[in-house]
Amino acid sequence: MFENAESIEFAGKCVVSLASNPKIMNYTSKVVICSDYAQAHGIRDIDDRVIPSFRQIKYAMEMYLPPNMRFLANFVPGFVKV
Repeated sequence: MFENAESIEFAGKCVVSLASNPKIMNYTSKVVICSDYAQAHGIRDIDDRVIPSFRQIKYAMEMYLPPNMRFLANFVPGFVKV
């Protein structure tokens, strides 16, 4: 679980990007999930990883399936979200 965790700086990068976004009013009164915002705007963590969203089906399968069945996550595209 912790190998896919984001660094402390990742949230800061998302906040800076959101604050400097000219279309910031589109996010008013909405919950903004850092990993979803980062994927939409090409933001990567400090070690150049794309942080997976907890809304992605693929990520949930990799986390909660037994080890011998985790290969099934390879058949689900990353853009499929709940």
